[in-house]
Amino acid sequence: MISLTLLLLVGCKPTRYISKDETLYTGAKLKMDDKFYEDLSLKNDLDEVIIPEPNRKLLGLFPLRMWFYHVAGDSVPAKGIRHWLKYKIGEEPVVYKTYMAERSRNNLQYELKRQGYFDARTSFDPVTVKQQTTVEYEVHPGFRYRINTVTFPDTTNMITHQIRNSRVNTVLKKGEYYDLDLLKEERARIGSYLNNRGYYAFIPDYIGYKLDSSRVNHTIDLIMYLKPSMPDKATRIFTLGDIYAVEDENAQADSDTLNFEGIHYIAKEPALKPAVLKRSILLRPGEQFRLDRHNATIGKLVGLDVYRYININYREDSSSKTPVLIPEIRLTTDVPRTFDLTLEAATKSNDLSGPGLSLDYKDRNFIHRAQKLGIGLNAGFETQLFSKQKGVNSLNLSLKSSLEIPKLVFPFVDINRFLADKYTSSTTFSLDNSFLRREQFFTMYSLDAGWAYNWQETAEKHHSLKILSLDYANIYQRSDAFIKLYETDPLVTQSYAEQFILSWQYTFTYNNQQFTKRRIATYFSGHVETAGNLLNLLDGKRTTGNTFFGVYYAQFARTTLDTRFYYDFKRYGSLVYRLYGGMGYAYNNSGVLPYSRQFFAGGANSLRGFRYHSIGPGSYRDTTVNNILSDQSGDLKLETSLEYRFPIAGFFKGAVFMDAGNVWLLHENTNKPGGLFKAGNVPSQLAVDAGLGLRLDASIIILRLDIGMPLRNPSLSSGERWLTRSANLSSWNWYKNNLVFNLALGYPF
Repeated sequence: MISLTLLLLVGCKPTRYISKDETLYTGAKLKMDDKFYEDLSLKNDLDEVIIPEPNRKLLGLFPLRMWFYHVAGDSVPAKGIRHWLKYKIGEEPVVYKTYMAERSRNNLQYELKRQGYFDARTSFDPVTVKQQTTVEYEVHPGFRYRINTVTFPDTTNMITHQIRNSRVNTVLKKGEYYDLDLLKEERARIGSYLNNRGYYAFIPDYIGYKLDSSRVNHTIDLIMYLKPSMPDKATRIFTLGDIYAVEDENAQADSDTLNFEGIHYIAKEPALKPAVLKRSILLRPGEQFRLDRHNATIGKLVGLDVYRYININYREDSSSKTPVLIPEIRLTTDVPRTFDLTLEAATKSNDLSGPGLSLDYKDRNFIHRAQKLGIGLNAGFETQLFSKQKGVNSLNLSLKSSLEIPKLVFPFVDINRFLADKYTSSTTFSLDNSFLRREQFFTMYSLDAGWAYNWQETAEKHHSLKILSLDYANIYQRSDAFIKLYETDPLVTQSYAEQFILSWQYTFTYNNQQFTKRRIATYFSGHVETAGNLLNLLDGKRTTGNTFFGVYYAQFARTTLDTRFYYDFKRYGSLVYRLYGGMGYAYNNSGVLPYSRQFFAGGANSLRGFRYHSIGPGSYRDTTVNNILSDQSGDLKLETSLEYRFPIAGFFKGAVFMDAGNVWLLHENTNKPGGLFKAGNVPSQLAVDAGLGLRLDASIIILRLDIGMPLRNPSLSSGERWLTRSANLSSWNWYKNNLVFNLALGYPF
């Protein structure tokens, strides 16, 4: 196979696909002043305006897509594999034309001026070697101009008065670099400002700028004005008339009209109670038109998950002497109730494999109040087929239910009025029951109940407060083998003891990936949980092992921090960095964290070069054969990842990644030597891996295959931890024993 690949690479010369009087375009090189390499963003911007893109190459060496285009042949049918190969996978050779370089030079000149380099000079030189042409562009940007003054229109009428009033929030600041995008942002800001004050017909294009530059000081004076072509209608303030909400317009023959506080609800069979619909419509008769309330109304109606299509149109009331708009909200209902039956087969890294069946019922509009009722029944059977624990079977049954109410429900107080109108908040009540039968070991019953609030502060900030989280687990029908483990391993003892976890949890999430126009996007999530404090307060004891109604309860505090940075290289892909940290501390009534709150390392969303939950704590090495009951866990976790993601073809994306991290204990455990956290030992106890990834990114579903290879294993002796020293890349057994295949849905972060 390797020989065939080498033969293919050597024998296929790219220029064989073009005629002798043509040259193959192989790309461009940018030569700029050294200081401009300090601004990687500018270089990337200039790269993007150079046309055309050269043919893409596999691993930067072989133009595989061009090869597919060629082997498909010239006479290709309208359908079939050859058509797919040629036009979907294949890529036509990019032949160099003289106009390409001139057009690219003009694009470079425009892009530089757009960013304030008004004295920029550019040139190009095509270099042809062996029928392949590379164009070298030389760029001398000169000084970048800064904004000196910004003059807003004089107050001549009400609309210019409003524009001058908005100056306090201007994005055009003295001393800032000139950027055309900044001018457009300022126009959009003023447009939104006016739209939110009744100026329904005003659009940002009615604003223009005059530029007066000084070549001596390299500054720009900006003079803003309203274009003479702006219609008189744009200067009028519109108010709202009666509001019409029309549901399923195509079925309106027998529709009824419900009038509710200025809203005319027209529907044959109303999907919602009028009060629920009104709560999601923020437009009010008699008030001035406001764009933010228009957008918020659409957002809240979408958040109800009752309607498939939502559209708001406005028509002017011709009978009114003053400017009046009649809002017409067009609503198309979605299927209210769904049943989903899923049959799956799964195999896990702990060698458990087997089929699973799930039946899910969902009512998106329970009792016509946009409440979401969900009930799920799951059943699964797993067994170990290939390990030394062959014949270990596991049966899992669970019944899950939840009710989501589209507002915050709190006794005696309406706290919704303190939240932003434009975002949909919700209260979720949940109750899960599970039964687990693990042959040769035990039977377990568990119950989880929750009461949670979710609300949006801004488009980027989300809050979740779980004021009640109750977990209960009870083990019975214990086998002799399990009892032996239970009595000798403290981790198993704590993990599988009958216990309550009564806690509250809060999570704050910041994510500007969808809203930022900059190359760098940020994601941050912080989570905190405390458990057992109320029960311990009622109990009044400060010793361990106390019970509540005869059941041991856990007491601990736990927090996690997850930070990610996304750098967008546009057509070249993106670079993603993640830093994750978590810590849990058990105190008073608990000696260790409950198993479900401990931290683990290794797996598809963790250290991808190591198997599921197989790393740590610290330098501890697990030599036990059984991996059914005990995973390698800790009280503290540090993990970092760096991943470069790049396009391959169509839906297919690639990735190169590196991960590092581990888990540690905060309390000494003699059964896990080397597991205690000591700051000075952290560098030497980090596990490191690297690998390649292939992703099928179809937006609605992302299928991911990551192949990881361990580079450093902290559980080995100090001289053997770097596995690269003993790597045998020519041995198939080495790959078999070291490569880890991770198949998962979604990106790891």
